[in-house]
Amino acid sequence: MIQKTDGIKSPNDLKPSIDGYRGGEMFYMETDGIGALWGRCVVSLKIVMVPVSSEQLAAYRAGGLAQNVFANLAPESREFIISGISPAAKWSF
Repeated sequence: MIQKTDGIKSPNDLKPSIDGYRGGEMFYMETDGIGALWGRCVVSLKIVMVPVSSEQLAAYRAGGLAQNVFANLAPESREFIISGISPAAKWSF
């Protein structure tokens, strides 16, 4: 879930959580005009960074579909934004 996260000073402060079909906490940080969405994978617990612009993030939060808003990203990066599950997650059954 992309939300305002008070008290988050670095990606290491992120905690994994599952909220319905959404992933854990994520936050947006912009430095020198380059933006990134940071979060912790809910499966592997690894910190993941996805490069996105503030305009893309605003469009997504306004209800845009991830495949349209983040068309420049790999499907795995879009999946992380949607669900909080990163490509680093290893599934074993």
